[in-house]
Amino acid sequence: MLTIHKDMPTYTLKNLSPELHQALQNAAKTNKRSINSEILECLETTYMSNKKSKVQALLARLESLHTENESTISIEQIVNDVREARER
Repeated sequence: MLTIHKDMPTYTLKNLSPELHQALQNAAKTNKRSINSEILECLETTYMSNKKSKVQALLARLESLHTENESTISIEQIVNDVREARER
């Protein structure tokens, strides 16, 4: 899911072929999104998926360690700490 911040940069796409524009319109309609949201989703999937995979792997490893060591720190606290670290 995309997080929108008011201070995010804005870009204008130029020279889209009619075919690409139609493909974006079709995908946006299928996914019940605006064209802008569809473009953002495509970009995030392309450029951020590796980062998300690493975070998911880290969370799985932390949960495993938590279980093995019977930690007193909750999984929720670990997740919150990871999320805070990602935002920095």
